[in-house]
Amino acid sequence: RITVMEPDGSGKVQLTSGDYPDWSPDGTKIAYVLGSSLFVMNADGSGQTLVQGPINDRTDSYRHSSWSPDGTQLVFAAGFSDGRDRSELYVVDVDGSGLTGITPGPLQGWWPSWSPDGTKIAFRTGLPWHLATMSPDGSNLTQFPGSADYPDWSPDGSQIIFMDRGEVFRINSDGTGRTKLTDSREPAFFPVY
Repeated sequence: RITVMEPDGSGKVQLTSGDYPDWSPDGTKIAYVLGSSLFVMNADGSGQTLVQGPINDRTDSYRHSSWSPDGTQLVFAAGFSDGRDRSELYVVDVDGSGLTGITPGPLQGWWPSWSPDGTKIAFRTGLPWHLATMSPDGSNLTQFPGSADYPDWSPDGSQIIFMDRGEVFRINSDGTGRTKLTDSREPAFFPVY
């Protein structure tokens, strides 16, 4: 279930069924996944619109999406059941046009996160799970050492926060300054700036 509420926990309202909700940059829309389809709806749950259905007959599921800073495109991870448990990244216009696969070469991609200036997408690649960045067209790939998962950009785009083996880390966008931020007895997941 996708639910919204006020920051103090009041006014809880279920909007629809689905996974991986993500607010548009202007806060008026929410992208979400339902099975192997990507949808967008208004912030109040109205206007539910299919953006992208299954890519082909091997499409298994869609995972986390991320809005471009100008709100015109979404990047998302598509899983394929072809015996290899493959995940690839795609960019699509919010109106459903312009679907483009952007995963570089033989790599796989999960958990994409669009940079605030729109010039890069951070994502998990692997196995092993590494943090990587690339341009929205799939060029200019940079892979950072060490494992990483669930990346999210700082508001100014200078740093990326991520999870590694149940702890939260921060790294500069050029790959320097990897710093552990937590010392948890329980695993930490899905860090957000």
